[in-house]
Amino acid sequence: MDSRERFTATVSDYKAARPTYTDELLRWLWADAGLQMNDEIVDIGCGTGISTRWLAQSGISVIGIEPNAKMLQAAREAGDESRRITWVNSDAESFDLGGRKVKAIVGGQSFHWLDLKKANINFRKYLNPNGRVIAFWNVRDLSVPYMKAFHDLLLRECPVYPEHEEKLALLNFGLTDYLQDSGRPQGLQDLHIARLGGVEQILDFETFSKRTWSSSYVKHSVRNIERFNNSLVNYFNEHNEDGVIHFKHKSVVFSYLP
Repeated sequence: MDSRERFTATVSDYKAARPTYTDELLRWLWADAGLQMNDEIVDIGCGTGISTRWLAQSGISVIGIEPNAKMLQAAREAGDESRRITWVNSDAESFDLGGRKVKAIVGGQSFHWLDLKKANINFRKYLNPNGRVIAFWNVRDLSVPYMKAFHDLLLRECPVYPEHEEKLALLNFGLTDYLQDSGRPQGLQDLHIARLGGVEQILDFETFSKRTWSSSYVKHSVRNIERFNNSLVNYFNEHNEDGVIHFKHKSVVFSYLP
């Protein structure tokens, strides 16, 4: 399946249950990119606009670029209280800003879907001199036993989940490899890497279910839906406290000059 269409069926769950990002990550991103108020950046693969709004609310202007039309429609419908966002239906490898230049190009939960070699060629066209590319993720904190148990559930029940995790780990150069937290990327200029504290989501069962089904590897590869949903019920019943589960994440971020 074309990666640009993978999330069409997940828009509602994605919008309802995906987390935002931390202030700590925002401070790191501002410092690393040398941002100042009213600078303009690009948010690649912006989806329903979670990261775009988070960035714009900090005082910068953001061009949210998303290849999936339904995801972008949901982003537009969610509004823009900051009045600092421009939405563009395109992808990392071919977006066109005309004569505009931006201070940085960033992406939350998106860079593992890119053809990074082609994207970097395009990034260089629209970045200011020394403008940085910054990729960041919320990843489950598997040092927490019940988060590791959820990871193991996905390994058992979701056929393409191992492939997804391998792809993410390779792109993050070992940063999200749950067996060995090591490794360094090759071929990226002036690389900066950080592991930061992440978001904690407090999820009731309905939101936990939506959070799980918002992942394209779940939506498009789970074949026995009834069995999978029963597994989610059993997991939640075992690990919830007072009707909620505290989904714990860490933030993984790297930046470079393309």
